[in-house]
Formats: sequence, structure tokens, C-alpha cells
Amino acid sequence: MMIYALSVANLSKRYDSFTLEDISFQLPEGSIVGLIGENGAGKSTLLRCILQLAKADSGTMDPPSLDLDTLSFIPDACPYPGILTPVQIESDLKDIYTNWDHDTFASMCARFSIPMRKKLKTFSKGMKVKFCFCAAFSHHARLLILDEATSGLDPVVRDEILDLLLDFIQEEDHTVLFSTHITSDLEKVADYIMYIHDGKKMFMESKDELLESYVLMHVTKDQFKTIDPKQMIRWIEMPYQIDVLIKKKEAHYPYDPLRLEDVMRLYSKGGSK
Repeated sequence: MMIYALSVANLSKRYDSFTLEDISFQLPEGSIVGLIGENGAGKSTLLRCILQLAKADSGTMDPPSLDLDTLSFIPDACPYPGILTPVQIESDLKDIYTNWDHDTFASMCARFSIPMRKKLKTFSKGMKVKFCFCAAFSHHARLLILDEATSGLDPVVRDEILDLLLDFIQEEDHTVLFSTHITSDLEKVADYIMYIHDGKKMFMESKDELLESYVLMHVTKDQFKTIDPKQMIRWIEMPYQIDVLIKKKEAHYPYDPLRLEDVMRLYSKGGSK
């Protein structure tokens, strides 16, 4: 029986110019769930509602609220004051988290060569992100939520962070919800992909099944007319061809393996039949 770290049902949040509409999903324990969508699709709004930084207009969560001790959230910018040092920040964090683990914190900071007595404002972006992960992993959280936490980092640092995430979910009750525009990172580590477009959840699928069962087929306009509309999931017209998202077993013209960035392009700019 699958156990879920979080279940969200029919969550909606309305603003004057945008609505996050009727979102439902479940986060299986021991997995990394990648959250993708174009800018303004509603990813950050969804995360804010989950974290109760914004109040949803309707919908339910199970558990109804997330325990601070078992949750770690890393946003796209370091949330800690730049005038403080890691030593000073730990002094505050150990009073906030009942499960604060100094040994884990010290070990992780040593692993990433964090300068413990320098102010955060002197850190590079990559070093700030590493420090955020050191803090996030030092109070035995079971749910890690990331909102563009790896954006702007060089590939070497990103790979270090991805290795951390893979290590984290080796514990079966650990779960990651990872919102990012860097779809190649999700192709490396995600177990599931949830795609949000214009405030609506379009799908949540196993990443492996998605990338192995579907392809991007390339056809001419005449060939396009011969395809059964029921077989086409999405399509987009390019200067010299039409790209069609279709099940691999139904592709009878040349195709390329599917990438997550293809999915985003087809859903955000393409059509459907």
C-alpha cells in the first residue's frame, strides 16, 4: 500500500487576474516529485498555499497543516539575514527546531566548506544555496519543498545538490517536492512529474513512463492530415515541420525521444485535437 507524505484535494486560490483552480495530487513517500510549468502558471502560488503562507479559497490537505519540525522549505533566494554568520544562524535555528542536530549541521557545513564565521552577504550564490541545504537537512525533516532553489547555479553545484536529494530519499519516509524550470535536473532525479498550466494541473505522471512511453514525432503538413486526431496529445507547427506528442507505439513517422522541455513547449504553445 502506497503511503503519501501529503495529499491535496480540490485546492483553489483566486486573485483578481489569476486563479489556481481545483488542484489535486498526492506525494508518495520516498519519492521526488518535480513540479513544472511556465512563468505565471501557478507553481509558487500552489507552494504558498501548501506552506500556508497564503490561504486557499477552497480545498483540503492531509495532513491539514505541515509540522515545522518535519518540513524544510528552500526558496529561490536565501532567506537568512546577510549580516549573520552560519554560527549565529545556527544559534537561532536550534531554538526553533526541537530536533536540531548540531553534528549533522557541522558535518554538512564541513562537506561543503562553508566558512562558519563569515557573514552570509559575502557568500556566492552557490555557497548560500549549499548553506540553505545544510540548515534544511539538520533537523531531521521528512518533507523537503524546493522553489527554484537551484536556479542560477553552475552545473557542478547543481549536481552536488541533486546528489543530496537522492541521498535524502533513501530514507523511505523522506519526500521531495521540487519546483524548477531546469527540466534536465528533473530528468536526472525525479520519480514523478506534475505539470501546471494556466492555474490548472494538466497531469501528474511517472517520469520514466512519461519519457519512455511518449515521443516527439516530426511530420510534414500532408503527413499530419493522415494522423488519427485521437492519437495526438498535443502538436505545434514549426517552420519546416509539425511536432506531435504521441504514444511511442502509435508513432509511424520519424520521432525523437521526449524531453520535459518538449512537454512544456507543446502544452504552453501547442494545440490539441
